[in-house]
Amino acid sequence: MASYYKPRDDAALQDIAQQEYQSYYDNLRDTARRQQEQQQLSLTQQREGLGRSYDKQRDAAELAYRQNYSQVGNEMLRRGMQRSSYAAQLLANVNYQGAKANQDLWDQQRSAEANIDAQIALGQQQLADQLAGYDANQAADIKKRYNELQDQEYERAREAEQYDEQLRQWQAQFDEGVRQWNATHNESSTTNNNYYGLGDGTTTPAAAEQEIPQANPDAGMSELDALSAMLEWDPDKKVKSDAEDILDVAKNKNPAKPYGSNTYRYFDYNRTMTK
Repeated sequence: MASYYKPRDDAALQDIAQQEYQSYYDNLRDTARRQQEQQQLSLTQQREGLGRSYDKQRDAAELAYRQNYSQVGNEMLRRGMQRSSYAAQLLANVNYQGAKANQDLWDQQRSAEANIDAQIALGQQQLADQLAGYDANQAADIKKRYNELQDQEYERAREAEQYDEQLRQWQAQFDEGVRQWNATHNESSTTNNNYYGLGDGTTTPAAAEQEIPQANPDAGMSELDALSAMLEWDPDKKVKSDAEDILDVAKNKNPAKPYGSNTYRYFDYNRTMTK
């Protein structure tokens, strides 16, 4: 007479805890990755746009340089000073300004690209830190849930053991009551026979059987009901005094519903009671 409860092992508890948190943290990780990918794509597109933008600026600076150089040369030629040191100095200044403008544009482009590269690297590091944090939190939540499940399993096992012990006590009480009832059955039967005159021949056995309450399943009357009726009927209370314990046990027996089962189990008092 044991409960149907079967404790779950550590592997099963670990699997339950893992499943409870796996999808939640998977969604967090996927969301973080998508956000970082979108940010990186935007920064990469900005970087590529920088190259095109600065190429145009360099083309414009080169054109301005050439136009300026041509204007200075033509002016010196018009004045007849194209071979003078003054003209050479002016043209040298034009070359310097043109080269400086071109170099400034390259420096600006490299600085802007370095800034974007730093943002990309920072985003990647932030993603790595975020994912590591999710992993740590998930592990902590799983461990906490696993410990909770272990505590629950311990309590359920303890309650199942208490339930089994209660069943054993009930069964022992019932078996003792059946034993006592069987021990006094012959004596109580003799008392009833004398009351109906079966001993002196004044009443026939058939008549006595009709008057003594009998179990009738078709009428919804169990042996327990019949026994109860007999106790009320017996005028000198002889039977009730002898069978009081077994009747109380039988009347108060409770169905037991084990953990994890829809099967109800009852004490089978009919299997041991002498009819």
